Amino acid sequence: MRQVITVFAVTAMLLMAPLLGMLASDEMNWGPGDFVLAALLTGGTGLAFVFGSALMRTRGQRIILGAALAFVMLAIWAEAAVGIFDSALRQLYA
Repeated sequence: MRQVITVFAVTAMLLMAPLLGMLASDEMNWGPGDFVLAALLTGGTGLAFVFGSALMRTRGQRIILGAALAFVMLAIWAEAAVGIFDSALRQLYA
């Protein structure tokens, strides 16, 4: 349970960076959807690692799980940001 709370706390802290950036500058312009997507991506990835790592037996398996989750999260983020795959996700989010 403590790890789940840590995931939520880290997600909230990471989302403070763009929020503070928006307050400090007009060049950063995130909407509510951007914050929701970022929270789902970071929080969901963190929770997937917490629950997935409980099933892994070795440290190597946890490292592979973390690397795979990080790759998927970054690929989804890149797709949502600039549409590198030209998929339906970008059309839904745009």
